[in-house]
Amino acid sequence: MTTSTFDVALDTDTNSVKKTDAGVWPPNTSTATDASCTVHTTNFGGPLYYHILGLVRWDTSSIPDGDTILSATAKFAFDGIWQDDVPKRLVVIDWHLPAFDTTDYIYPVGTNAHMGRALDTFTGAGAYNDFPLLNAYQVNTSGYTGLRIGISGGAPTGMNAIQIAQVADASPQPRLVVEHADIDRTRLAPTAIEFQGDL
Repeated sequence: MTTSTFDVALDTDTNSVKKTDAGVWPPNTSTATDASCTVHTTNFGGPLYYHILGLVRWDTSSIPDGDTILSATAKFAFDGIWQDDVPKRLVVIDWHLPAFDTTDYIYPVGTNAHMGRALDTFTGAGAYNDFPLLNAYQVNTSGYTGLRIGISGGAPTGMNAIQIAQVADASPQPRLVVEHADIDRTRLAPTAIEFQGDL
């Protein structure tokens, strides 16, 4: 088994896509992208609703094409965590190779990569928070592997958000750790049988 670690190489490998609206949930008035990697389900008052999804990708093409993906874990450091609503919201993740444009927006966010972790369980700036990923076979051995990150739940009453660290920030960069193996190569060879005595 081999463990491969992938870090985001450029800030252009992280982004966010958002919708905002005054008085309507889910927001539906405008869709836009942002160079930051923020994730929001927020009511700024009025109400003014923001729904923002984080987008991340890694170049995983160095994994041999014939290898079987055994597991994958996303690791994110957060420059900021906000959690106004009770009960606490969950950060959820789906497998999605981002185009880094408005087509990346979806509501609600899928959970086929991670079913959710509560906002009040995270460590702040400078430390990784681990997200063991479901359906690890989605890791792409011939190009980029991507994730889309959101916050669960319906209309918010306050600010619920995370700011994912990027290359330009001081915190550790988004990381993907993948365990993989060439199953054919690692099968046990036949064991010789030792005979004793006369045949």
